[in-house]
Amino acid sequence: MTAEQNSQDNFVNNLRYLCSLKSSIAQAARDLEINRQQINKYLNGTSAPSIRTLRKLCDHFCVEENEMFLAPEEFRQIFTLRDESKKISPDVLDAFNKLQEASKKNSDRLSMLAGKYYCYRPAVKEARKYSRAVVSIYQKDGLTHFDRVEYLCDVDEKFKTYYSCKFNGLMFLTADRIFTYEMRSNDSLNVTTSLSIFYLSTLGKRLRLYGGYLGVGNKHEQSINRSKIVLERIGEGSILKSDLAKCGYIRETEQVAYGDPVDHLFESVA
Repeated sequence: MTAEQNSQDNFVNNLRYLCSLKSSIAQAARDLEINRQQINKYLNGTSAPSIRTLRKLCDHFCVEENEMFLAPEEFRQIFTLRDESKKISPDVLDAFNKLQEASKKNSDRLSMLAGKYYCYRPAVKEARKYSRAVVSIYQKDGLTHFDRVEYLCDVDEKFKTYYSCKFNGLMFLTADRIFTYEMRSNDSLNVTTSLSIFYLSTLGKRLRLYGGYLGVGNKHEQSINRSKIVLERIGEGSILKSDLAKCGYIRETEQVAYGDPVDHLFESVA
C-alpha cells in the first residue's frame, strides 16, 4: 500500500468515526449541509472531498485538516482529549439556567425588540470591511430568542452557502443593558459561543442596539474575537432570502438601512 493510499484510508476511517458520533449518516449530512449520497462516497472511499469541503468538515467537527489523515488510533486519542476539555461544568449550566429564568421575568420588557435586524461588526482579517449578518428576535415559551445567520465571505461570493454560520441564543435584560448569549447551531461537538452587551437607541421609527461583542473561535485554540457591534432593525416577520442575499462582507462606505455609511454606525459605540 502506498503512502497516499494509506493516508486516504486514514481519512475514511476518521470520517466514519466522526459521523458515528451523530445519530445517523442522514443527520450528519443535514448538519454538514452536504448531500447524503456525497457523504456516502466519502465514507466508502470512492470519492475525496475538495479542499473547500474538507475545510467545511473540519470546521464542523473542530479538527485540523492534517489530523484527518492521521492513523485512526492517534486521531481518536487527540479528538477525545480535545472533546473532554470542552465539556461544560455543572456550575456553568446552573448559571445559564438562572439566566433563562431571568429572561422569562423580563420578557414583557423585551417584547418591544421583536423583529428582524441587520447585525454589523468589523470583519475579522478583512481590512476596511464589515460583516453584515441578519438577526431574528422573537419570543417563545416565555423566553426571548436571538437567532443569527452570517456569511464569512463577500456578499457576492458564488459559493456563499459554504461560508454560512447559524447561531441560536437568548436575550436577557439587566438594568438598562441588554445581553445576548449565543451558541452555534448543529454544533454539539464544537462549543462556539459569543456574548454581546447592548444599549438601546431610538430616533423616530429608527431602532438600533449598540454594544460590544466577545466571541470564542470555532477551532481548538479557542481564539477570542472582540469588537464593536450594532443591530439595526429592518422589519418584522421571518428571515427571507432577500435578507440573506445582502449578508456577508461589505465595504465601509456602503449605506445601511437609514442611509448612513456603515462605518458611521460605530461612531456612537464607546
